[in-house]
Amino acid sequence: MEWHGKPVAVLGFGQEGQAMTEYLLHEGAEVTVCDERESTTLGETYERWQHRGVHWRLGPSYLQSLTSFA
Repeated sequence: MEWHGKPVAVLGFGQEGQAMTEYLLHEGAEVTVCDERESTTLGETYERWQHRGVHWRLGPSYLQSLTSFA
């Protein structure tokens, strides 16, 4: 599948979510990470990814409006 320029949601930002995000960014996707945890709970992981061009949906409403993604 061609990912370049497509909006993609990654659900959960554990090890697998981070690996998938890395892959999708490499392929040129517009990645939004959706995780129930807040940025303060993600801590160092959130800080490391802060400047990588990832969009974030964090907290209790992280699953809202998923229909806008590929």
